[in-house]
Amino acid sequence: FSIISRQITKPRPLPASPAVPMVELCLPTLQRFSICSAVMPTPESVTLTSKFDVPESLNYEWSIDGAKTSVSEGSYVFITNESGSYIITQRVFNGYGEAFIDYYVVVRGTYDKGSFLLNNNTTEASLTYISKDLTAVDENAYATANPGKTLGAKIVSAQAYLGKFYIISQTEGLIVLNSITLKELGRIALPAKANYFLGIDRTTALLSTDDGIYRINLNPLSVGEKIPGFGGRAGMMANTPNYVLALTLENGVVAVDKSRLIVSKVLRVGRSGLAADISGNVWTSHKDTLFKISPSLYVSSYRMPTGITVTSSWNPWNEGS
Repeated sequence: FSIISRQITKPRPLPASPAVPMVELCLPTLQRFSICSAVMPTPESVTLTSKFDVPESLNYEWSIDGAKTSVSEGSYVFITNESGSYIITQRVFNGYGEAFIDYYVVVRGTYDKGSFLLNNNTTEASLTYISKDLTAVDENAYATANPGKTLGAKIVSAQAYLGKFYIISQTEGLIVLNSITLKELGRIALPAKANYFLGIDRTTALLSTDDGIYRINLNPLSVGEKIPGFGGRAGMMANTPNYVLALTLENGVVAVDKSRLIVSKVLRVGRSGLAADISGNVWTSHKDTLFKISPSLYVSSYRMPTGITVTSSWNPWNEGS
């Protein structure tokens, strides 16, 4: 096992012994309390433990990847023989408020260290795995992990998100795999010809299509409503703190408000490429100009040297084409 604990509410470090990391959470409507986590020295289980100043005044709930368990105590023993990534959430609450603590647990498996190649052909697509040390290759790892199942004839795009692979297949729909075992977890039909998948949070993703952008509910997996305010062809998308920026054929970059899931602004810049930098800006281009879009949606333009242009053809240079 490897484990990382992350506190959703804003933490302030407390002095603690090296063996037991401690943090203090300050909540406006719930009394102050301290939390610790520990990892058991066995490969089969890990114990997640929370300690509180006044534990008798609090209630607890635990869930795994959004599914509530029957445990209602301050600690939880997670046991599994299945490799994969898990988000274990503890809800702490009383009559005055609540807090959530996320623990990210990774159980190592066959395909957790290496690279993947998606291969398309006229009959059936495949997913190739190459180990990090280049000593092992599985030319069709998906078929190895899922006997009798298929990815279809054409893979449009694929994204890794929160321990899962989300693969858009032109013939089979949206296919979800465990990113470590590659075992298929589910698949759904798509509302239109899909181009790109982008995760927003633990429960929601967006899917760009030739007929606008749709909400995807992650647990359980289902297609949600179409994002209002835009109905054209959309390709690549990128996350910023408050917006999802989508590259569209007719209107350039469109900004979708992440909290309300509506089109917030049509920027009308860009046609080729969409990339986020480490400062939170998103870059795109059109002909001889680069555009930088700030997290507040302010657009700066930069003319490239004479004679240098970026292709503006949509089909060869956009996801799904």
